[in-house]
Amino acid sequence: MTSESEDNPAPITGRCAYDGQFVQIWVDNAQDAVVKLTDDQAAEIGAEFDSIIYPLITENFYSVSDLDGNGKVAILCFDIDNDAAQAQLPDVYTAGYFDENDLLANSDQPSNQMEIFYIDTYPAMMESYANLDVTNPIVDRCYPTLAHELQHMASFNCDVLVEGDPNWCDIWMDEALSRAAEDLYYESKGTDNRTRSDNIRWYNGVDAAEIAAGKSLLDWDGSLANYELSYLFSQYLRTQIDQTQGEGQGILSYHDIIADPCNDYQAVEHVIQSQIDENLSFGEFTTRFRAAILLKAESGPYGFNGKDGFDELQTQLYSGTQTQLKGGGAIAVQLNSSFTPYPGAAGNDIRFTGIFGPN
Repeated sequence: MTSESEDNPAPITGRCAYDGQFVQIWVDNAQDAVVKLTDDQAAEIGAEFDSIIYPLITENFYSVSDLDGNGKVAILCFDIDNDAAQAQLPDVYTAGYFDENDLLANSDQPSNQMEIFYIDTYPAMMESYANLDVTNPIVDRCYPTLAHELQHMASFNCDVLVEGDPNWCDIWMDEALSRAAEDLYYESKGTDNRTRSDNIRWYNGVDAAEIAAGKSLLDWDGSLANYELSYLFSQYLRTQIDQTQGEGQGILSYHDIIADPCNDYQAVEHVIQSQIDENLSFGEFTTRFRAAILLKAESGPYGFNGKDGFDELQTQLYSGTQTQLKGGGAIAVQLNSSFTPYPGAAGNDIRFTGIFGPN
């Protein structure tokens, strides 16, 4: 079993340290491995996957394939980005990844020909950047990432292997679902939701200006701002369905989106029209989503149904004089006496919506 990453051109050879009901945990077997996971630590990861993560994803999102016929998912744990070789760790690192080539029998890329994804040990399993004790990895820090990557695998199974569509679903949708999977994992444990708090903190802070300048929900470039908008959209959809169908029903929409024969925004639109309003288009729903981030109403279409944490969102207003928006992008501009509702230079695809809060 091997993995090759951009910063690790040499294959990583793993040792199976845990063989469970639904999972095999493989650890970096090299003598110079940065983090050397023990069998007991691998067993901790495997037990959490078997008892919590695997059923959480397969019951609420979709099943996984069984290309190699053993009924198990393999997880290879190693230092993905070779961060230990850097003088200073990056602010953003790869916590894990799923490579669809591993499930394609005719792939011309390196392939393990099995259900497998990859989890980082350094710094992902470190207590913090201030405490990089490689002799004491904190394995439970990887658990939300396990849920995230397993969702990718399940979604790929449905779209490509079961439905036979060579085109996997749009990235923004798939990442929205994987962020939602992390969210569900934290809820299942009844612990502080780091996915929620981190996404809201980044939205309010380091990525506020990028989002204020019109960052698109749909145009994916892999930035943190993309992940934040996808996450928030997944939670807005969930809470809106909960309001119309009853608490807990929004989670069911995740499976419906994956199983829909359309692998783009239309899959979301079908869920919106079947669960919320048969006359509500995807475009109108995303406009309401942008308004909800601003207004954060306790109920109705312009909020997150009172869900904990979302009232902390702080959307930065756009202060420039002109901008170019991509599809799915939006800016919020302060209304004043000189505001022109329909600037003559605006393109035909631009829509204007007045948003008024309480006095």
